[in-house]
Amino acid sequence: MDKIAFYREKASLFKECADRHPRRELLSLFEEWCESKNFSDEDKKEIWEIVRVSALKRAYSAIDSV
Repeated sequence: MDKIAFYREKASLFKECADRHPRRELLSLFEEWCESKNFSDEDKKEIWEIVRVSALKRAYSAIDSV
């Protein structure tokens, strides 16, 4: 599996976790979620970037629909 696919898969798994905890702040939830995983700092950074961009896209989409 290439790294980009790995990062996207892990970001998707985190998104499922975040959807189960909608009232939690995303970054603190991500840090807590990563504690139970064996990710390198680079992996965490890349996964977080995908999560962050995805969250921004959803936010802008919600704004545009109003």
